[in-house]
Amino acid sequence: MENDKRYLVVAVHSGIVNEAILLPTKKNAEWQVEEFTKGMEVTCGLCEGTGKRDDEYVQGKCNGCNGRGVRRIADYGRPDEDDVFVFEIEDGVFGDVVFGRVGPKEEDDVG
Repeated sequence: MENDKRYLVVAVHSGIVNEAILLPTKKNAEWQVEEFTKGMEVTCGLCEGTGKRDDEYVQGKCNGCNGRGVRRIADYGRPDEDDVFVFEIEDGVFGDVVFGRVGPKEEDDVG
């Protein structure tokens, strides 16, 4: 018998599960993550959306948004307050979290 694999996409807002949906493929789950995360980004308050800073602390690319001009809402609070998680379920058993951030998070430049 073939493995029965599904993906549970869970959107968390203010630390509470807001929406959840069970999907048959990872591709469907990735699409649903994009749908859930629309509106979960806000203009970066450090660079005011420009992606660049020129202040007493940083000159050049903004370190708050990594030069994007927007930040995830979750970056302003606890990391689990506003997020989207995808769990892999195989044969009715929950596995590891497949991914659990709002979109790809770029590495911060340190230096």
